[in-house]
Amino acid sequence: LFRSQAQARTEDELRWLANWQRGEAGRRDGERYERDTLRRAPVLFHGGQGGPPERPDIQQRLTTVLASLLSEGSIEAENDPFLADLLWWKGEQVAVVEVSLQVDRQDVSRAERRAHTLKRSGVQVMAVVIGEHWATPEAREQAQVRHIEWKVDADLSEGFIAFRRQ
Repeated sequence: LFRSQAQARTEDELRWLANWQRGEAGRRDGERYERDTLRRAPVLFHGGQGGPPERPDIQQRLTTVLASLLSEGSIEAENDPFLADLLWWKGEQVAVVEVSLQVDRQDVSRAERRAHTLKRSGVQVMAVVIGEHWATPEAREQAQVRHIEWKVDADLSEGFIAFRRQ
């Protein structure tokens, strides 16, 4: 009896460890995809300029644009363009981009809310999601209904194509 309990505990721990390893591998793959997407932004958008918000030049540009909102108080994390994965300018328009291997409804919602913050500051903005796959058909539908642009593998929204052409 003792041996079978110990064996069951070991099997449970092995299952937990295997799940953890899969999760870590997925997280690393996602981080690699995001890094590669950021580095390829000039190609993906056919020119323009920008980068991740942790870059000092992007922080300065955002701080200037958001000055009036920042003076009013803090911005919730879900709405904060400083937490977007990428900000990309072409002319006067800026894309607020969320990058994920599997684009889900939360990615779509975050892109929308962070773009809305910039829009409140008077910026011409568009919310964008970039990924390898849609997590669910509902995520794509949500992007369509909410007018969020996308590049998910070879599937490009009309707004994303228009932004590239600027």
